[in-house]
Amino acid sequence: MSLQNRTVVYAQIALSLLTGILSIGTILWRDWIETLVGWDLDRHNGLLEWVIAATLGMAMMQVAATLRTWERSDVAAATRKLRFRANIARSERLADNFERTIVGSRNENKAV
Repeated sequence: MSLQNRTVVYAQIALSLLTGILSIGTILWRDWIETLVGWDLDRHNGLLEWVIAATLGMAMMQVAATLRTWERSDVAAATRKLRFRANIARSERLADNFERTIVGSRNENKAV
C-alpha cells in the first residue's frame, strides 16, 4: 500500500472515530459546544451540535466511497489476480494428488 493510500485509510479511520465520538456526545449532551467554547450559538437547543455531527457523517461516507473506488482500482485488481493464481496453483496440486491416488490404486489392483 502506498503512502498516499495509507494516508487516506488513516484519514477515514480518524474521521470515523471523530464522527462517532461527536455523535454519541451529541446524543448524551446536547449543548457541549456551549460548555466547551462558552458561546451560545444555538440557544442551548443542540442544533449546531447535530449539524456538526451530520456534516462529519457525510464526510465519512464520502471518504468511504473514495476508498471503495480505490479498492476497485488497479492495485486491488492486481491483488485479486495474485489470489486467483494462488487458487489455481492449489487446485492443480489437488488434482495432481488425486491423479496420483487414482493411478496408485489402479497399479495396486493390477498387481493383485
